[in-house]
Amino acid sequence: MSSVSDRPGRERDLEQAVVRTVVGVLADAGVEAVVRLLWPPEPHSEKAEDVVLYQGGRVDVCVRRHPGAGVDGYVYTRWYGDRPIVAVLPFRGLPVGGWEVLLTDEVVPAWHGQGLSAITGTPESADPVDDAVRELAEETGYEVAADELISLGHVYASKGSSSRYVMYAVDVTECEPGVATGDGSPIESAATPVWVHVDAVWKVRHSVVHTMVDRLARRMASDLP
Repeated sequence: MSSVSDRPGRERDLEQAVVRTVVGVLADAGVEAVVRLLWPPEPHSEKAEDVVLYQGGRVDVCVRRHPGAGVDGYVYTRWYGDRPIVAVLPFRGLPVGGWEVLLTDEVVPAWHGQGLSAITGTPESADPVDDAVRELAEETGYEVAADELISLGHVYASKGSSSRYVMYAVDVTECEPGVATGDGSPIESAATPVWVHVDAVWKVRHSVVHTMVDRLARRMASDLP
C-alpha cells in the first residue's frame, strides 16, 4: 500500500508517462493526422481554434488550428496557463568603467547539466512586478522596491510556445545583498549567484539573458546626454 508521501512521486511519474505517450502518438501517426481524427474541422471554418491535448501542473500541450491562415495541427506548449514568467537582470557599474550583470549558476535539467542562466520566477501573484521583486530577493538576497525595476518588455519563450518572459533590470550598484533564501527546492538551494562582465555574456547559453542585456544597453545609450 502506498503511503501519503509516495503520492507526489507517483503522480509525477504518471504525468511524465502521459506526456511520453502523447509525444509518441504524435510522432508515430503525425500531428495533423491525429488532430483531424480526434477533432475533425468544421466545414469551411475560418476561425482559429486551440485544443488542449494534455494539461499538466506547469506545462500544457496544445494544438492550434486556423484553416484561414493555413495552420492545421500546430502543436505548442504553454506554461502556467500562459501567465507570464518573470526574468530579472541585476546590474552594477564598475569603478574602472563598464558594467556587469548578475546571473545564476544552477543545474538546468533540460540542458543535461549546469549552466549560467537568467534569474527567473514562476507567476505567483497578479502583478509580474511583485513576482520579480520576490524572485530577486529569493535568488540573490537583493531587496528592491517595485519602482526601482526597469521594464525591458517581453519576449516569447520560443516559436513552439505561447508563453512569455516579462523582463526587468535593476541597478544594484549602491546596494548590499542580504541572505538569498531560495524557494526551498533542491535546485535553487544549490544555485549560486555569479557576476558576469557584459563583454563575457556571449558565452551564456540562456537566450533571454542576451535579450535583456541588449535591451538594457540600448536603454543606457538612449539616456546618455
